[in-house]
Amino acid sequence: MITPDNPKSPETDSAPKLIICRKHLNNQITYQNNESTMTCGALEGHYCAQCPDPKDLSFPTTDVVQLKNKTYTRMTVPEGDSMVMIMAERLETAPNLTQLQATCKLSKRELEIAKLIIAAQPNSRIIETLVISKSTLKTHLNNIYRKAPELKLFREGLQL
Repeated sequence: MITPDNPKSPETDSAPKLIICRKHLNNQITYQNNESTMTCGALEGHYCAQCPDPKDLSFPTTDVVQLKNKTYTRMTVPEGDSMVMIMAERLETAPNLTQLQATCKLSKRELEIAKLIIAAQPNSRIIETLVISKSTLKTHLNNIYRKAPELKLFREGLQL
């Protein structure tokens, strides 16, 4: 089962670990999942200087942050009198296709699409190259990202 403290899917153990925390308007951390505690330290009830001030946030934001010599993509969302931050390690290099095929059991078509993702091709080019419909691509992408979430993180990293 996938939960905030166990975001790995049963199909693969290579799923990214999500760092999740909630910060109140008074700048105190009111919730951390296990990954957040392991990465940032036990900060519940304390001030966190790494996180933006909730008073400055009026809409969801996405940015890139450095923590402990790793690069993370961070999404920050206002929620009532708090804000929620979700971070995942950002992949700077393309995943290895041979390893993905062996560990994630991608179908032949999914592997073709994965190659195009790694080549930084947009959806429109993938549809054109493989002569498939938009809905077919969407289905394949959902399957690929479920089996190999590192591809989604890599693609998101290209778009930032």
